[in-house]
Amino acid sequence: MAEAVAEAVLGDEAYVVNMGELVELLAGSELAYSETTLRKLIDRHADFPLLERGTNGRSYKFYAPDVVAWLRKYNAEAEQERADRTDQLAQMRLDLVGGGADGAADYRLSGKQRREEYDAELAAIKLRREKGELVEAAEIERIATDAFAALRHELMALPDNLARTAGLSREVRNKVDELVRGALTRCAERLQQAEAPDDAS
Repeated sequence: MAEAVAEAVLGDEAYVVNMGELVELLAGSELAYSETTLRKLIDRHADFPLLERGTNGRSYKFYAPDVVAWLRKYNAEAEQERADRTDQLAQMRLDLVGGGADGAADYRLSGKQRREEYDAELAAIKLRREKGELVEAAEIERIATDAFAALRHELMALPDNLARTAGLSREVRNKVDELVRGALTRCAERLQQAEAPDDAS
């Protein structure tokens, strides 16, 4: 969520990166990929978010928030495929050999048991939502992003409005503009830092 809010504060262009910058941005996170791997993902997946394909003499261009969202989805799907395969192997083991070598019943739940757990979790979530204990993250993100975009717009207009209504000199107007821009940049950086622990998990 902080990424979307930071985007509203700074504007879109701050998040346009080239291939090297993208690799550096992702380094150290669960989304870290080498340039070679990213090129393979681009070639294999037509839906990879790409602003401009790199060619000789021209670098790739990406909108970083879109790439991060795409990679998170890609990683989640790959993890789900691994989990599904593990489930298949566990079931195959039960079907073929009837249990573990050590006799322990440490197997994944059956499809029916997983469905029952899933239904129970959904019912609990629905109840918490009705009680007002849960809200949709996307709705909160949208509201916060809209609010910060409106705030950014108002703050960016402040120097001109002050110059007009208070008769500020160009020099003072420019200083106010510089202070406003600095404050917006620091705010966006704090929002990005606030999300960093979530990215590391």
